[in-house]
Amino acid sequence: MMKRIYLSILLLLLFTTANIIAGDGGRTSVFSDGAGARSQAMGGAFVAIADNPSAAYYNPAALSFLNYQELTLMHRNLYEGTIYNFAAWVYPDVKLGGFGLSYYRIGTDDIIRKENYIETGRFNYAQYQLMLSYSKKLLNNFALGVNYKVIHQKIADLSDNSYALDLSIYNRFNNYLSAGFSIYDFVPSKLELGQTTETSTTSFRAGLGVNKYPVTQAYELTAAFDIVTSEDTDIKFHAGTEIVYDKSYALRAGYDRDNFTFGTGLKLNRMKLDYTYKVHDYLENTHTFALSFLIGTSSEEKLQREKQQEENRGTVLIEDERLRQFGFYRQKADDFYNQYRLDSALVYYQRALAFDENNEKVIGTIAVIERSITQKREAQAELERTRLEYETLIETYLSQAQSFYQKKYYLASLDMLELIHDIDSTHFEANNLKQTVNRALNDEIQSKLKTASNAEQTGNIQLALEAYSRVLELDSDNETVNSALKRISSEIDIAQQLNKGIEQYNNKRLRQARTTFMIVLSIDNFNPVALEYLKKI
Repeated sequence: MMKRIYLSILLLLLFTTANIIAGDGGRTSVFSDGAGARSQAMGGAFVAIADNPSAAYYNPAALSFLNYQELTLMHRNLYEGTIYNFAAWVYPDVKLGGFGLSYYRIGTDDIIRKENYIETGRFNYAQYQLMLSYSKKLLNNFALGVNYKVIHQKIADLSDNSYALDLSIYNRFNNYLSAGFSIYDFVPSKLELGQTTETSTTSFRAGLGVNKYPVTQAYELTAAFDIVTSEDTDIKFHAGTEIVYDKSYALRAGYDRDNFTFGTGLKLNRMKLDYTYKVHDYLENTHTFALSFLIGTSSEEKLQREKQQEENRGTVLIEDERLRQFGFYRQKADDFYNQYRLDSALVYYQRALAFDENNEKVIGTIAVIERSITQKREAQAELERTRLEYETLIETYLSQAQSFYQKKYYLASLDMLELIHDIDSTHFEANNLKQTVNRALNDEIQSKLKTASNAEQTGNIQLALEAYSRVLELDSDNETVNSALKRISSEIDIAQQLNKGIEQYNNKRLRQARTTFMIVLSIDNFNPVALEYLKKI
């Protein structure tokens, strides 16, 4: 009985639409060519099919019948460089209804402006439309829909915004047969550009469709027929068909008002690729490409899950909830465990154990984690102790190096800094001090060499010898000093130098004593006294 009522209403709407005719001219929206590649390949006959995101354009009432959350992106090349882009996201909810958000843009860039047949510049034209859609089922097979549209038009430096409202109904008689009716710009938009005011025309679309009818086990057939008219245009006819093989490969053809359309489609898991070729009599033929993605869980799966939960109330429902909670915490714990986040994993394993106290695997895993945490904390404590010890050692070495540097014990200072380098080669303060010490050492060597040279030239052999002695303290292999000592060896009193070295040795001035004995050996290579003391040093 209800089906007959719905059918009567739809037939009445079709009849009413067919009689809203007023001449051949009339105004049409820039977006009247439709949206989506699959619908276009079927000649735009889609108001009764409306089973993908382009339902937001053709019949928003059908959104609540969609099975998946879906995203569609469309690109179409029109005439003379005009581009039409469309994007839509739809979200069907079993309880709340269907939601849609879609974006449309038609634009032409670099249009030539002429005055008296002379080019005076170029400008751009574009029209945008943002549409919020909603659908609500009033009965299992019948739904109402609405579109709220925000429209923006821009020509050169002129622009304006406006708003419009669409209404629609959708009825699904059975799994395959459906009908739809839409009123576009039921509340029309009004755009004012300069001295020109453009008010959109209310238009009507009605249609019937057979969707995904199983012709054979491998093939499904879709066919649809729409009629479209407005307040000041004649009726236009749209018809299309689609054959799908193995739910993946589609061929399509249609008749769109006065033009033929052809297309194909490919479904790969949750991704769909669609293409349309539209033939025009007096304009360039157009190509449309679309890419779609199915997102999340299907409405059917959600509905089945809810029914299953309803059927398993009471003890079974509690058991399911217990298992679900156990599985949830177990999965979270496993994820943390795989990431070696042991503290978090332990918390979630303990929560899971509350829902299955005798689960041996979880109990065993908890024991392993607790041991690992203990070992990890012990290792961290050991590392911290080692780090503190190293820091203390570095501070000690650095303090000694600075003290040696201030006393001009450059080599001793460098020895301390080398110890720091072995612990931390990137220690900023130690590396800076090392550079400073090396500069001071080199400066003093050059200064002493200059002093020694001047003293030698003036005949002050003792002063030269003291300067050369200091150089040898800082650089025992200095070739300049060794050559100079050989040169003035005849003027050096070896006995005096030996006594000086012995005195330095007895006073614990070992570094200076070593330098003095090396001066003696540079003159007398096998001096037994110097060799003996050097061994002791």
